[in-house]
Amino acid sequence: MTDYTVTATLHVETSADHAQVQSLLDQGLRELSSIAGRYGVTITDSSATVEEGSAG
Repeated sequence: MTDYTVTATLHVETSADHAQVQSLLDQGLRELSSIAGRYGVTITDSSATVEEGSAG
C-alpha cells in the first residue's frame, strides 16, 4: 500500500470567529475520513490549523 502526505491550503472569508472556523475544519476532516473509506482510502492522521491572515 502506498503512503501519501497531502498538503492543502484553504483561504476562507467569513464573519465567523477563529474557534468556529477551527470547528468547521475539524468536522470536515472527520467527515473526509468516512468519505475516503468509500474509495478504499484510509486516513490515519489528519489536522487543520487556522491562522488569521489576508488573502493575496
